[in-house]
Amino acid sequence: MRQPTLALAAMSLMALAPLAGCGEEPRSAAQRHLDAAIHTVSQAQYGFVPEGEDMPLADYRLQTLEQAVSDLQQVIDQGTREQQIAAQSMLADIHAAAARAHRREAGDQFAALSKRSGSVLSHLAAYERAHGRVARLDRDRALLREQINEEIREQRTRHEQLQSRREQLQEEREDLQARQDALQEDVDTAQARARQLRDQAFVAEGDEQYDLEEEAAQLLLEGEKQAIEAEQLGIQIDLVQTDLTLTEQQLASIDKLVEDLQAQVEEVQTQTQQMTDRRAEAEADRTEALDVLRNEYEQLTQAYQSAVRSRFEDARQRAGQATDQVGQTPDRTAQLARRVEQSQILADQIAAIGSLGQVLQVVVDRVEQVQPEQARAFSNSLAELIEQQYRLMEQAEQTLDAARTAADELAGSGGDTGAFAQQQQARLDAHRERIRNADLDG
Repeated sequence: MRQPTLALAAMSLMALAPLAGCGEEPRSAAQRHLDAAIHTVSQAQYGFVPEGEDMPLADYRLQTLEQAVSDLQQVIDQGTREQQIAAQSMLADIHAAAARAHRREAGDQFAALSKRSGSVLSHLAAYERAHGRVARLDRDRALLREQINEEIREQRTRHEQLQSRREQLQEEREDLQARQDALQEDVDTAQARARQLRDQAFVAEGDEQYDLEEEAAQLLLEGEKQAIEAEQLGIQIDLVQTDLTLTEQQLASIDKLVEDLQAQVEEVQTQTQQMTDRRAEAEADRTEALDVLRNEYEQLTQAYQSAVRSRFEDARQRAGQATDQVGQTPDRTAQLARRVEQSQILADQIAAIGSLGQVLQVVVDRVEQVQPEQARAFSNSLAELIEQQYRLMEQAEQTLDAARTAADELAGSGGDTGAFAQQQQARLDAHRERIRNADLDG
């Protein structure tokens, strides 16, 4: 996990440090908390985990940043207006970093659900095969062979459709990967150049040193923006890969089903044993297959609620705190960036629900086709998921509208601010389109 660059915010606080007065106690207290926050943030920028800390570097950095929150809050409560603005900006950065960490965790957990989703679809196929055997034993055997052949034709048609879908997903994944690789290359270039400039600044003096440090900081900031965009592409790649995995598993299930059906055709032609006994065995197999399917289905929905939904909720909470904090500063560009990040988290969660909901919908539809009386046990979880998505889509609509208004106001500013606003407009349009495509009730 990459660490958000807080160097510029820290530099702003350092520049404000002399503003704290020595003769007034509130300002002196604010200064002490300001110094402590700067020191803590500087520690978080280390490229290594200190000895004695047993945790990944990314976790250490985020945990260290969290330690600066109480000091920054003291600055906000006691400091001058200039100090308050800088502290609010830094606090917003910390909340945003935590939001991105929770969003990445949610994406990782959702990607891990693909195996469980595949298991559900595999057990669905097993249930359908078991039901098919019961149904075929209930039919007139004179018609049975043609009915099986018709089902084979239908499954092959489904296979062709899913194969086309797989090709589309593979192309989408490759395109996203290429974009992510290009961004990562830009990040590496910016970081390398920043290191060169800092080395030059180390031996420079006066204005030249300041200019080199400032240029290095700008390069790091630009690199971090690109790194965040690359991470967002990574989450999209994970979602596409999840869809691709599920599609491939469905293709494999169809292959298995067709193989089973072809064996059934041969069985119809040659089977001579008692139909009554075979019917009882088939019924027992179907009951067992349905029980296993129901258990796997429930485990999948429970895993989403406990492992994915909870992390998305944490991400949305911290992103909201980031937006609230930066909203108390005059930095309209930062305010826009935070709103766009909020919409990104909402779009990711809505898309995840859409992907999971498609799997649940397949189960509900196909169980209802063969045993309508059993479908209710599955449909309740799907209805709950659709309701969750609906509430999130309402929230996303408000967030997107507010962000779009902010972007439109800045887009005409010209220069870097106007260009940045136009980039955010494009991102917001992409988020809105993802949400529209993920709508389970659409």
